[in-house]
Amino acid sequence: MIKRICFLIPVFIFKSYLINAQLQDEYIKGTLHFTDGRKEPTLILNEETGKLNNSVTVKDSSSKKSRKKYTAADILSIEFENGKKFRQITFTPHKTVDTLTVLGRVLVTGRVNLYQVFYKESMILIAAREDNTYPMQKDEFTSNDKEVKEHFYNSFLMNALKDAPDELREKAAKIDFDEKRISRLIFEYNQLYNNPAELSVIKKENKKFITGGLLFKKTKNTPYAIWGFIHYRLYFTDFSRSTSFNTGFHYYQYQFKTAYSPIQTNTFNRSIASIPFFVQQNLLNKSFRPYVFGGFNLSYIATKAGTQNIEDETGFQKNYGLHFLGGAGIEINLLRNLLLKTDYRFENFNHGFMGGLAVIF
Repeated sequence: MIKRICFLIPVFIFKSYLINAQLQDEYIKGTLHFTDGRKEPTLILNEETGKLNNSVTVKDSSSKKSRKKYTAADILSIEFENGKKFRQITFTPHKTVDTLTVLGRVLVTGRVNLYQVFYKESMILIAAREDNTYPMQKDEFTSNDKEVKEHFYNSFLMNALKDAPDELREKAAKIDFDEKRISRLIFEYNQLYNNPAELSVIKKENKKFITGGLLFKKTKNTPYAIWGFIHYRLYFTDFSRSTSFNTGFHYYQYQFKTAYSPIQTNTFNRSIASIPFFVQQNLLNKSFRPYVFGGFNLSYIATKAGTQNIEDETGFQKNYGLHFLGGAGIEINLLRNLLLKTDYRFENFNHGFMGGLAVIF
């Protein structure tokens, strides 16, 4: 058994071409078209769409650490090697007097162009024809509002398709606020006037990881504590490169002592098996990643007493049930797929600080 473990460790370490060390800053090839007419092939930081709306960060080569940042006002358009495109667009968000110049992600081109941007964390679809823009935003209700903010996106869409056949305008009047459906509708309209019209394929840039590890703790009243885990981690990178959705399996076992009197101490061995569902927010996208997390789990607890016949109460929400979890920690990439990890968590009870190693499979 020991020989097998010794063999597997270097396999996990050196097969790094199979994995990605979480979502550190990623530069991909692309071309910038500047407003002054310059054209520059370069490496572009592939951030989530909301950040690319306002600025773009580039560097000359993968070996150089020096970076440049350009604002949306400097860039006429961006073309990524993976096919993603952005163009400069100027529009006025609903219920404001601000005129913004941003880089909108291109969804549809033709007689009517369609762009996706983010403003104050809300997605806006902007239909543009000739010199006019028609920003479409889903109705929303926030905690500070007393009523729903209506943005009448159907009316803006119908105005953008003002010369469309009645059948398409009827669809526009009833269509749900969905980027794929609106993109398809505008593409259908463009096909009537443009041959060919272009519909960008909206590929969700998801990243998936499986991580596993062991963390340890030892204190005066806790002779030992071991937390083992395996996580399936998913990033929706168009939404965020630092927010992940996680599930998997946790197993926590520890020994603790409780004093019943100055001369009597009982020792307990407790184990918890759980299936967690939680969101982790990385505070940095670097090899050194502080993070916070929160969610819930389905768990089962078993306790054995050393000198007294004490057992957990049985039943739902006693020795098994649904519980909250949360905490914070730090991950450090020792190698591309080997992590040093420290973690402070509450899961069924306070685990406290633990530390150990994890691997990315």
